[in-house]
Amino acid sequence: MKRTRKIVTLETKMLVIKKMEAGEKCANVCSSLGLAPATVSTIMAEAEKIKQSAQKTIKLHASNVSYTRNFYIEKMEQLLTPWVDNLNQKRIPLIWRAIAAKASSLFGENQQNKVEMRHSLLAMDGLQGSSNAQVFIA
Repeated sequence: MKRTRKIVTLETKMLVIKKMEAGEKCANVCSSLGLAPATVSTIMAEAEKIKQSAQKTIKLHASNVSYTRNFYIEKMEQLLTPWVDNLNQKRIPLIWRAIAAKASSLFGENQQNKVEMRHSLLAMDGLQGSSNAQVFIA
């Protein structure tokens, strides 16, 4: 039977870190907060990252972080989805570079869009300035 994952809020994680740093035993922290020992150990192993995240977060109990996506990325996904679905139906394997090249070709009519899309796609893969971005597109 599949178990559902329990989400531990940032506030709870900070409480675990404070209690453990105050010298409280792991068993006491686990029983008082209803967490498994492995969860407490994981939280303590990532304590520095959690503390940094808590400093950046306005509210400790924030569960969703939202951001605005690039318009060109949104548009590219809308145009690219039917192409990817078609290849999946034909059971043709996809590689990231082929998808990126197809996305670039979809925006070929407007050079500015193409340049911005290419920089965005290459930045996602860390290929900025790479000359290996040419891929055959089916």
